[in-house]
Amino acid sequence: MIKFKFAVHFQLNLIIKFIGMAWHCDTVSEDIKVQYRSLQVHEPEYRERPILMYEVETRVAIVLTIVQFGPSNIKKLARILSKNEATIHHHIQWLTSDPALIILDTDTTVKRKGKYYRLAEPVQNYFYDPGQGEEGVAEIRAKVERIDKLLKMSDADIYKFHLDMIKNHPEGLLNDIKERQLMAYNHTLENMILNNFKQALTELAAGNMPKNKQYPFGSLSNFALDMKVSSSRHLFEIVKLFTQMQVSFVALKNRIHEEMEIEKIPEEDRIDMHFHIVGGEIAQFEFE
Repeated sequence: MIKFKFAVHFQLNLIIKFIGMAWHCDTVSEDIKVQYRSLQVHEPEYRERPILMYEVETRVAIVLTIVQFGPSNIKKLARILSKNEATIHHHIQWLTSDPALIILDTDTTVKRKGKYYRLAEPVQNYFYDPGQGEEGVAEIRAKVERIDKLLKMSDADIYKFHLDMIKNHPEGLLNDIKERQLMAYNHTLENMILNNFKQALTELAAGNMPKNKQYPFGSLSNFALDMKVSSSRHLFEIVKLFTQMQVSFVALKNRIHEEMEIEKIPEEDRIDMHFHIVGGEIAQFEFE
């Protein structure tokens, strides 16, 4: 038996890395075809740029914040990442230098206060994003359908699919530096969430009341689960469960967004949330 451990932190945009890994490959097994979104940037001048970005944690954090929360200014980035504005400004200078990974978002800058930045066009497909609106939900539901087809296969075929997934496309499934930086970014947000919750408890204990009359203070949910598995089939049953949950989350995200649009809630009154899930096997795997 293999011990499979989940550490699930409820903080919005859902990151389920092992689900992404499961479907980031060009694998054909009977009638199952899974599309692989390449992590390679095709423009020659950009091929080395993301690699250099991953050498500095704050650069990664800035870019991933923009990926998850949309166009952002220095003040917003500093608040989310718990960094001072001078530090953010220093790294933005590098990120906007030629060839730029982020650029000025002129439309958002005109509408709001401060300079807002977004991803540069050549690197937008470098980062996976489930999409917006119904198209995003449909894309994720298609993954559930593919998993259902996979689970109807024999254990031997599922094992082969699992093995080929990594053996045939190692470059798209794991970039050690990238994964470690992503985890560091998530850890930064975890600390911010914990600090927000701790501050709320301290202020309330002191008799102070929240200024926001619609959303008084932040929340903190922490869920951990250990389980035993023994086959590739078990893994893809887990993948299916989390993919179904992702469908529900994205659908809820879209509905809440539409409600706020109808109610014309100002951007400054919309509170950023972040969710990520990290799970994996706590076991030693031998090879021969």
